[in-house]
Amino acid sequence: MDRATFSAERILIVRLGAIGDVINSTVLVSHLRELYPRAFIAWAVHPVAAPLLEGHPGLDEVVVIPREWFPWHLGKVRDVLAPRRFDLAIDLQKLAKSGLVAWLSGARVRIGYDRHRAKELSWLLSTHRLASRDPQRHVVDQVMEFSSLLGLEAPKARWSLPIRDSDRRLARALGLPARRPHVVVCVGGSEPSKRWFAAGFARLLGELSRRLGVPVLLGGHSEVEKAFAEEIRGLTKAPYLDACGRGEIRDLLGLLEHAGLFIAGDTGPLHLAAAMRVPTIGLFGPQNSNRSGPYGFLRYTVTKRFPCSPCFRPRCPHGTTDCMRAIRFDDVMAVVDRLIQDRGLDILDR
Repeated sequence: MDRATFSAERILIVRLGAIGDVINSTVLVSHLRELYPRAFIAWAVHPVAAPLLEGHPGLDEVVVIPREWFPWHLGKVRDVLAPRRFDLAIDLQKLAKSGLVAWLSGARVRIGYDRHRAKELSWLLSTHRLASRDPQRHVVDQVMEFSSLLGLEAPKARWSLPIRDSDRRLARALGLPARRPHVVVCVGGSEPSKRWFAAGFARLLGELSRRLGVPVLLGGHSEVEKAFAEEIRGLTKAPYLDACGRGEIRDLLGLLEHAGLFIAGDTGPLHLAAAMRVPTIGLFGPQNSNRSGPYGFLRYTVTKRFPCSPCFRPRCPHGTTDCMRAIRFDDVMAVVDRLIQDRGLDILDR
């Protein structure tokens, strides 16, 4: 399509959650700023991921839309968005509620995914749609299809994640030295099908501590994640720095700023690490790592294929976690060694 079709002065990006998806979608912002240097650009997002958009140099406003407004308080969504007089809305989430947000914004032009990738009939709320493509392409490459449609030739993925001094508070509290690489192991993840097993993480912490220096153990705030971290603590005697359940979401920026290696399952911090260009190893079970693995580090993902995978389920329909438990400690360490060799990381002699 001719880019003139999409002339715009006030643009709304709609990607409400989750954290990893929001991070991956921010590649669009720099492209929009290049295509529309004088436009007002805003992002509609749920509260949990909103802090990661704060201070983004390509955004003029972050519009926080509470989850509890859906589905019974859509009038509040309209009341927040309509006065901003958007003329172009881009639905990156392809769900009914994200399509409704774009529609309620009042934007005359609403761009979304094709009907084969869109869900819950959300494609009906778009005035323009992407051409049909493979739904198993990496999510970042799918987001960049919007950049191409809007007129950018051969877009490249690039992130801009400014770090404020306040984002370094937890890193300083843990005693992480500035500009000295360290290893971060993230054991978070509320979905059981995405979590590796506690004994594997405990053994990994021990080996990393012995070979690469004291690692940082990172985990979430939910009760499930806290209990899982506690199980790991009980299984390891290796020294580590404990960041589980501590700090806020922007503290992740400070923890990852000088990291030399990051290891995790399919979680938001995994995608944040990759966006910050931290050498990243992803542990994948029911998800398609080629679609949702750490962008730029896909060759370092660890996965075991089963006849039923990828199933994309938060809970295994067979009542097991076999696809994650099939990942062995030796599998992970082999990728650690390969990544260190490939990237020439300087954390071996700490």
